[in-house]
Amino acid sequence: MSVAVRAAATSNARILSSLKPPLNVIVVGGTSGIGRAIALSIARHCPSANITIIGRNESAANAILPQLGSNPKFIRADASLMSEIRTVTKKINAVDMLVLTQGILTTAGRTPTTENIDNKLALHYYGRILFVQELLPLLRSSQCMSKCDIRVFLL
Repeated sequence: MSVAVRAAATSNARILSSLKPPLNVIVVGGTSGIGRAIALSIARHCPSANITIIGRNESAANAILPQLGSNPKFIRADASLMSEIRTVTKKINAVDMLVLTQGILTTAGRTPTTENIDNKLALHYYGRILFVQELLPLLRSSQCMSKCDIRVFLL
């Protein structure tokens, strides 16, 4: 099954515009690449959204924050470290939409983190699961999504 890009964009815009404020969006990996583009798109289609981006690069975050609406936030964290994920998720009070885009593209072999987990697996697998696990109670209690399914996007 193929879907035209225009149809997907229209559908995404309709979904975002139908969500009731305040929409609390967390974008992990939101300082660059796909995560940055998604954060900007959410800000464009849902200007009242409270967008929090989580990433390592504070200067990249400072460049994007002014474009993310009236109440953007940045939380510095290395999403390849499970200890930092546990710490950062405790700083979050509300989540209606969780977007997980953290990752790397490399052909290098095993590269261990300081927690001795392969960096690729930590970013693409273990870290994503831990973000969902830690934030699931907040997602389930979301007032904004009470009539919708919980929104977790893994990209």
